[in-house]
Amino acid sequence: MTTTVFPIQAGLVKPGATAVVALRAWIRPTSRRPGATGGTPFEINGFRPLATAAHDQKVSLLLTLLPDCALNGMMLVIGIGLLALWRWSGRRELALFGLLLLFSAVYVLLFSIAQNGFLPLSRRLWAPLLAILMSCLFAVQIEFLWHVFALPSRRWKCAATALWVIANTHLFFLNYAHRATGILAVAMVTVIPFGLLFDYFGFAILLWSLLHRPSSRALAACLMLVPISSILTGFGLPPLRIGFASIGFYDLSNVIAGTAITALLVQRALKAWRESNALRTELEAARAVQHRLVPAVLPKIPGYQLEAAYAPAHEVGGDFYQILEQSNGGMLVIVGDVSGKGLQAALSGALALGVVRTLASENLSPGTLLTRMNREIARTQQGGFITCLCARLSAEGCAAIANAGHLPPYRNGVEVEIESGLPLGILPETEYPEHYFRLEASDCLTFLSDGVVEARNDQGELLGFERTRVISCRSAQAIAAAAQQFGQQDDITVLQVRSYSASA
Repeated sequence: MTTTVFPIQAGLVKPGATAVVALRAWIRPTSRRPGATGGTPFEINGFRPLATAAHDQKVSLLLTLLPDCALNGMMLVIGIGLLALWRWSGRRELALFGLLLLFSAVYVLLFSIAQNGFLPLSRRLWAPLLAILMSCLFAVQIEFLWHVFALPSRRWKCAATALWVIANTHLFFLNYAHRATGILAVAMVTVIPFGLLFDYFGFAILLWSLLHRPSSRALAACLMLVPISSILTGFGLPPLRIGFASIGFYDLSNVIAGTAITALLVQRALKAWRESNALRTELEAARAVQHRLVPAVLPKIPGYQLEAAYAPAHEVGGDFYQILEQSNGGMLVIVGDVSGKGLQAALSGALALGVVRTLASENLSPGTLLTRMNREIARTQQGGFITCLCARLSAEGCAAIANAGHLPPYRNGVEVEIESGLPLGILPETEYPEHYFRLEASDCLTFLSDGVVEARNDQGELLGFERTRVISCRSAQAIAAAAQQFGQQDDITVLQVRSYSASA
């Protein structure tokens, strides 16, 4: 409590006469102690001694408040640091806890400074500020708990929100009241029960998280210090006194919990950063492999016009294709799709193409080449499979195709009828039959991955084989764009071979 000096104006009382002074004091409900009758001591004496005593009391009070203010100032700095770290890392839990520390520290500092007369603000100004800060504090606290512990129930969140709204409304009346009213009487009776109920509710949530969220048990244990200290303080736990200074148990537990939780959250953020950095390294390696799976420039083959389009569904796709020139003026066309995604799929595709390049120099037929590839992949690959289509086109237009579980190509808008064998890597002894035909002038041969056929719109409808057949004579880029626009779900690969005369 601070001392206020009221000088009596000269001339109101004659020298030697007796003066009667009537004093009436309004003691704010939030300044009253539980069980105390209240009362304000008055003293009439010389103005200078009272002014000197008031100054000395303010200095003493300021020294008493310094430890709490220093602790909350440290929490304020930590909260600002967490917000800066959130801007760098993008982790929402850092932002929420930073705001939690920020609002808590500002509330305590403003309350201590204004309540004890060190801030030249009227009560009508700083009382609403405190109410706003407390509302923000409770709202962020609830949001932080539900986010960091992934709490499933929205009903319990609504219940927690209702509790803090009621408790804050009561505190607003107690802080802002200037005369006794019925509402004030109700608020005085119910504010402590509702405040304790909110603390008990938070304690129950943290206890549930401690039992059901093993990865966040350390966080829950640290956070439990706050409602425990609040409950004990509500039952009259005295502050910790060190010499002339006193430290509130609630503020001390806030600092301990806040520091420990900050350390845990920063550790989480650094771990996530290391993992994301490792993921970026993996993706860069996968992209490097991807460049080997999909050639940037197609070769120029006399008599043919080649066009390709590739659109991965994710950072790295599992589709691949290659066109290898042959010594007799023809070409070898390979189109495939690896099961799975990411770096593992890209590496499997690179393995398949490595085998293709090794066998291509032996001038093998498509069926024999797939048979040899299947044996090698089944021997070396750990799990998964690869669908693959292999075609050999001569300079004269003769075509031989073998299929290992891939989509058949379309010739002039009609699906090529070809027997399909098992995908590569399933059974080592599988053999692949061949299909022969001749490309005439102006023929269009279109190779696709299943990402085209399996494109799905918002209604769950597939692009399907019939629509794919209709658009199969369009350019490769147009087919890929149509599938993407319909609703891409998987990697999209389109490779198109047209006879040279068709482009003339």
